[in-house]
Amino acid sequence: MKRGLKIAVMSVMVVYVAGLTSCSIEKKLQEQEEEQIRNFLAINNITKQPTESGLYYMETLTGTGDLPAELDTVGVYYKMMLLTGLTLEDKTSGDPYEFILGNSDIIAGFQEGVSYMRTGGKANVLIPSSLAWGSFGYGYYVGPYTPVYFELELKYIKRATGK
Repeated sequence: MKRGLKIAVMSVMVVYVAGLTSCSIEKKLQEQEEEQIRNFLAINNITKQPTESGLYYMETLTGTGDLPAELDTVGVYYKMMLLTGLTLEDKTSGDPYEFILGNSDIIAGFQEGVSYMRTGGKANVLIPSSLAWGSFGYGYYVGPYTPVYFELELKYIKRATGK
């Protein structure tokens, strides 16, 4: 075999093996996430079934106000934690965190959880990585395939213009 062809074949093999290794690492991380979620649910006696998307939504206080709709601006207090209990962000005082429901800059699981809430309500949501930061992770503490847990309180809704 000519030297150039040999190098090309070896390069293809290296890329192929690297791809297999990458896939097996991702599969292992996904399996670890599933196990972490199962353990968290068992330890905390959570029997709630996930929504179709995979979000675990647990209402702790039913609000008496309206439900938000897409493009409404909502004000939310939240506390974000890892399933180990480590608090990553605590926005439970001062001005609520405000965002537009349906904004693609906000993780899908956070938006989905808020969309089920009425003004004045509180809920806890367990968000699998597929509805959070997926295979990329976020910052130093939220690695790839890491689920997160939020305590939420919907403080207010500002209706979108034209509604």
